[in-house]
Amino acid sequence: LNLNPRQFQQQELSNLMWALTTAKRPDERVFDFVVESIVLSSQSKNNRKEQMLMPQEWSIPLYCLAKTGISSGREEVLLPFVKELMDNEPGFLERFKPQEL
Repeated sequence: LNLNPRQFQQQELSNLMWALTTAKRPDERVFDFVVESIVLSSQSKNNRKEQMLMPQEWSIPLYCLAKTGISSGREEVLLPFVKELMDNEPGFLERFKPQEL
């Protein structure tokens, strides 16, 4: 996609994946764009010591990739990155609220 990922909030990108998955209209290019955008954004936030994404903003893309079966290799970037957050981001798991999915 020829879009600038900085034009979107992370929750908006996660919601886009959720909407496409729920409508049973997954789009691999959109999913790739979303995953790449949220990883890059989080890396730059981490470098600036800003608050990382909320857990729901990570769980939605993971759910969508699993639900749709799209396997473009992006999950190989996303899964280790989320594991790193779970292991090292203070309070990450405590902020996770399953009822908000």
